[in-house]
Amino acid sequence: MNIGKQVREHNKLVEELLELATIITQQLNKPKLDLEESIIEEIGDVKYRLEQVEKYYNSDKIEKQILYKKNKNN
Repeated sequence: MNIGKQVREHNKLVEELLELATIITQQLNKPKLDLEESIIEEIGDVKYRLEQVEKYYNSDKIEKQILYKKNKNN
């Protein structure tokens, strides 16, 4: 296993998550601005990075957690 690659992929995910959180916060704080395109871009970046990191974890457990959250919120 390439630990360096794994750490870099996790760091990039965190970076993208922070960028998404920042742009969403900006949109909430300044509702007159239209930051939709930036939010869409950051969501795409997060989803891509998440795919890269998910391979290090048990996919069955991840799917189980997703289903749990979906059922809990319905």
